[in-house]
Amino acid sequence: MTVGILGAGALGCTYGGYLHDAGESAHLIDVWDKHVEEINQNGLTITSGADERVVTPRATTDPDEVGVVDTLFVLVKATQTREALSNAAGVVGPETTVVTLQNGLKNVEILSEQVAEHQIVSGSTMVGATVTGPGSVRLYRVADTVVGGDDADRAREVVSLLEQTPLPASMVADPRAAIWSKQLVNVAVKPTAALTELPNGALVASEHVLSVMDQLLSETREVAAAAGIALDESDPLDRVIDACERTSEKHSSMLVDIEQERETEIDHINGTVAEYGASHGVATPYNDLVTALVHGKEATYLD
Repeated sequence: MTVGILGAGALGCTYGGYLHDAGESAHLIDVWDKHVEEINQNGLTITSGADERVVTPRATTDPDEVGVVDTLFVLVKATQTREALSNAAGVVGPETTVVTLQNGLKNVEILSEQVAEHQIVSGSTMVGATVTGPGSVRLYRVADTVVGGDDADRAREVVSLLEQTPLPASMVADPRAAIWSKQLVNVAVKPTAALTELPNGALVASEHVLSVMDQLLSETREVAAAAGIALDESDPLDRVIDACERTSEKHSSMLVDIEQERETEIDHINGTVAEYGASHGVATPYNDLVTALVHGKEATYLD
């Protein structure tokens, strides 16, 4: 099977590298020239614990070199989805399955502007990885990937693909609950990290920050319920605390975006909670506030 990976960041390299190692024809598509050159010249190094392997997927900055693929994993930041998919339109045919495992709550809606909705498989992953340099990625957490979609056969095919790798995968009839469940962590951690500039462990060590996180979570769960999305967690704050304590020295990706003066995903996370809240008559003052404040920080460096 021919697999395209749109966005060769940490997750893109992990999925693409392992799929290539499993015998699939994987093509990494990214805009980082040095990263692409290193992969093509010396291979992609994936480190997981004591295991280090070098795999040799093809990498390119030009999607037209790839041609139409059977399956396309879209793993760019949510803010880049429209442009990236438009630039890579030539890799998507009428039978291509397009998979999103991105952060954010509107990925299917954005993809469906350019791809038929029955071709889209969406879901969430708790796999944790980081790019350590050009052509190199470190996997620090192996966890389940959950997918589903309008076309159950396509979702099963994605699970079968991933089952060839060390990354476990499963299928659900409706992936929205899995997507929103993961975003509970992001809703609480990402904006508070961006605004306080604290690493994850310090965030949850502060009672003041925890109080804000709790309000963000409460609003998000109320919005999800109003939208008909059943979340089964009684106290997601415990999961947020556990996740932050396990990555205590790590800077959340939204804080990294602020530090590196990039556009953040705030509109696709807390901003979307506020948007859904408005459409369902649920007040979201905390999500409104953090969205506005993160935009205020962005305004100090974005044109």
